[in-house]
Amino acid sequence: MKTLIFAKALVLSLFLASAVSAADTASPLSVSLVVRNPGQARVQWPITAGVPLPRTATYDGVHPITSTDNLRLYSSDGVTPVDAQFRVLARWDGPVTDTSKRIRWVLVDFQADLPAGGTASFVLKGAANGGTSGGRVRATELSQYVEVDTGAVTFRVSKSGFNLFDYVKRNGDDAPLVTSSGANGVVVKTQSDAGEINSSRGGDGYEVVLEEVGPWRTVVRVRGFYKPTPYMGHPYYLGYTARIHAYSGKDWVRVVFTLENSGQPYYWGGARSCDVVFLDKLHARLNLDGLGDNPTVSFEGYSGTLSEGQECKFEQTHQLVDPADESKNFSFASYVNSGSGFEPVGQGGKRALGWADLSDGSRGLTVALRWFWQNYPKAFYAKGKTLGVGLFPEGLGDCDGVDGTMTISGPVPGKRYRFLGGYWKTHDMLYWFHGSDVSRRLELIQAFQNPLIALPSAEWVDYTRALPGHGRLCGRGEWNPTGGDPSAAPDTPQRVRADLPAALQRYERFLRVRWDYTQAENPGGGMYGGDDGRYQLYSPDDPSHGLAERRAGSGWGKVDWYGWEDFGDITWVSQHNSLAYDWVWSCLLHLIRTGDLPWWELARQMAVHSTDIDLVHAIKSPRRNVVWYVKSGDVWVARWEADSHDKAWDGQLVGKWSHSWNKGRVLYYLLTGEELYAECAKFVAAAQADFITNPSRLASLGLTARETRWQGWCIEGIIAAYTITGDPSLLNAAVEGFRSIVSKEHVVDGVRCGHTYNPDGGGTALATCDTYYATPLIDLYYNLPDGPERAEVREYLLRVAKWVRDRYISGGDMSGELYRPVRGALGWPESGTSKGYTQNLWMVCDLLAWAWRETGDTAFIEKAEKVFRDGVFWWQFRYADSTTPDSVSPTSRNPLYLSWTQQQAKEPSKFQRSFHYFMAVERDRERLPQAVGPSPADLVLNFSVERVDAQTVRYSVSFSNPGIITAANTVLSIPIPSGGSYVPDSALLNGTPAPGVEPFGNSIRVPIGNVRPGDSGTLTLLVRM
Repeated sequence: MKTLIFAKALVLSLFLASAVSAADTASPLSVSLVVRNPGQARVQWPITAGVPLPRTATYDGVHPITSTDNLRLYSSDGVTPVDAQFRVLARWDGPVTDTSKRIRWVLVDFQADLPAGGTASFVLKGAANGGTSGGRVRATELSQYVEVDTGAVTFRVSKSGFNLFDYVKRNGDDAPLVTSSGANGVVVKTQSDAGEINSSRGGDGYEVVLEEVGPWRTVVRVRGFYKPTPYMGHPYYLGYTARIHAYSGKDWVRVVFTLENSGQPYYWGGARSCDVVFLDKLHARLNLDGLGDNPTVSFEGYSGTLSEGQECKFEQTHQLVDPADESKNFSFASYVNSGSGFEPVGQGGKRALGWADLSDGSRGLTVALRWFWQNYPKAFYAKGKTLGVGLFPEGLGDCDGVDGTMTISGPVPGKRYRFLGGYWKTHDMLYWFHGSDVSRRLELIQAFQNPLIALPSAEWVDYTRALPGHGRLCGRGEWNPTGGDPSAAPDTPQRVRADLPAALQRYERFLRVRWDYTQAENPGGGMYGGDDGRYQLYSPDDPSHGLAERRAGSGWGKVDWYGWEDFGDITWVSQHNSLAYDWVWSCLLHLIRTGDLPWWELARQMAVHSTDIDLVHAIKSPRRNVVWYVKSGDVWVARWEADSHDKAWDGQLVGKWSHSWNKGRVLYYLLTGEELYAECAKFVAAAQADFITNPSRLASLGLTARETRWQGWCIEGIIAAYTITGDPSLLNAAVEGFRSIVSKEHVVDGVRCGHTYNPDGGGTALATCDTYYATPLIDLYYNLPDGPERAEVREYLLRVAKWVRDRYISGGDMSGELYRPVRGALGWPESGTSKGYTQNLWMVCDLLAWAWRETGDTAFIEKAEKVFRDGVFWWQFRYADSTTPDSVSPTSRNPLYLSWTQQQAKEPSKFQRSFHYFMAVERDRERLPQAVGPSPADLVLNFSVERVDAQTVRYSVSFSNPGIITAANTVLSIPIPSGGSYVPDSALLNGTPAPGVEPFGNSIRVPIGNVRPGDSGTLTLLVRM
């Protein structure tokens, strides 16, 4: 008897799961986590990790993981337990509250020692008796306050009004450092206010809740209103949300404070009324009445005794002196007022780390802000025993105006801050209630600036399929393309295949240019003026290589990348752009796939900016989201891409669903557990669902039916939010959005053409629509259960894929000795056009790979490979008109640089979000199994997998004998993946039940008898995962 055993690579399902390291398994669960520390050594530092689990995860090889009681964290040896705290962030196929559903994402909080610039590894495992353990945080909720004891410090938050801390006492001290005072709190004053409004007054809508409770980290959430908005009025409001994070054993806490203007954002022309407010100040104040008299105040560059009647301040400001070098435009200084006005003291500088301290030698308080100078202006104040933080410092603004009214004649000079309707602004602060030893102050502040995150491998994340959307990801170095013929013509599949390693290498370099200019090449042609164009986004320590430092735009000096309103955004056509195509999403993907921490830094600053400034918020009291304004426009959209911060003061353009994204917000929440982002992501999805299901709203697309990307990006955002809600109504809304796209499909003589068509627009289709919704529909496909709706999506996507492959893509052929790169048309009459951009194809590469995955048609994957190669080699190719060439030298390569100054926001982001499904599929293809057996009677075997339902896949093995000897008494031995099980009686040999099937270890053996020369057949069987 001859037994053919599939090669070891088959042990892991080809498409259901990619190979992961030996230590990482779904059943029983075992997943490695790595923490990378970019700075100084840390001792027992808090670490947070959002970890995805596959649907098939078990804690003992049998029972699924539905409770955190079945999880345990270990050190890198997988044996030594590490105390940790667990919280469920998402479940498979249901809401977090349904404890019968399997866990999809879990948040892990713990503490660890890390060497300077080093790493530490941990292992999360399934356990019969696991769950949260250790930790010293204790929280108590009483009628008048919430009290939290970290083991090092005890504080209270008042239920009658937010005075920051109602009580603070270092454990072991005889007396408290802070006691209750109505003067404490976060005070605001706007143009229309006669005096300050203090959060300590409480009032209607004020609430204090324990948002997260655990022994390693506890979060107290506080919400309140300052006043109704000036135009819409009640129930719209100017208010705030504060979250206080307390950590086990720490005498410091993290305070995250968000100022919220949830009123009307839009105004035009003569209709200037809106909910803009002009802030005089927003200051956080805390009186340390437990200090001794005449305490010492310390700022960066100054320290001195604060005598009775004296006051001190520290200011970080910015004034445009040299557009070509932002470092020259910043300054900080300390000042003392002894009764005759403020005079400078101490040593000033350019960009401050951002901290202040008030102490009496035995104890005190240090306050620090994350991204202090980047969010200029900022300030600290000290008077008596009170330490204040100028979040919007009084007297340092740059404009003026009247609350509720916008000028349309340009900015009005002044010292206030224009805070537009729909704006939020979040500040992240450290409050350290220290003892006499402050030697580790700078070390603590520096560490606070760089929060640590523990990450699983990209292979594990892909294996779980738990990412929002289709779930596919390929880590750097996992795909190693082989084969092809480098001597073949450039337009042939053999040559394309041979070029893939070089294309992949340039792909990785191209991505690094975002934060490492040394990977860039000179674009030439004066693209960046007179210099060589080798730039990264931010480079404060080397202004000659940072676009932010050169205030990049079509002309130097036009756009500020720093400041409270602008930091975290980048530019498009000399204007702020709302981080088009979801920079947060793509930065987080590349963080996971590479482990490179600069992606984490970009993602953090972009996540808070896109959720604060770029998102148009709309909330009523009591707190509930508004899905759209009756007056003049959508809400919960991203602000319009052109001048998204309204620097021209000439009218706030309405945001559009064609340019709004939500996926990155969801993934940021899943990796961090930060509830701010989950709340906004859910509100965005609710508004998107309303838009694509509400007939009175979607009907507005009648004149812009070609803009089917409106529905496409809505579907993507809805499916992303479904990851964390499990709400089936979101899936239903996404299906309705899909059907509205299909209703616009072009039909000729009863044949559906696979692209949308706008009869109201003279028969014009816009390529940037059909290609943009492809991946969102793939997301929908993978999140729908088996049934007619999923089949509808599949059939439509296949029609689109065929149209893209055969009609939309032009080029890819030779013109004599020259090569015409593939490109996608911009827009065309139905007769077609060959003019277009290579960049338009980046986002269809995944569609082509998906179509190959569904059909096995090699024409799809060959076209996808050509799109990838050409999209990297000739990424900036455009054939727009007769003045531009339609071909290139096959040996040429476009230089790798950040993108021309007018496209820093869009094109890099499109590139970053593309190719992930494609590369995962290609990696799987490289791991295709091979048959082993005695020559010359080897059989040729081909293997494929398709998903039958949420928990079942079908293995298909086709075999043939091309030799001259019969393969007698042959048995196929098919390994079953860890956690999988053969479905009894499911094996079919050429369509009929296969006899003699038997389990053998971790495999199934199926006799197929004698296979004569020239014979072929097919074996199928089902495996439940």
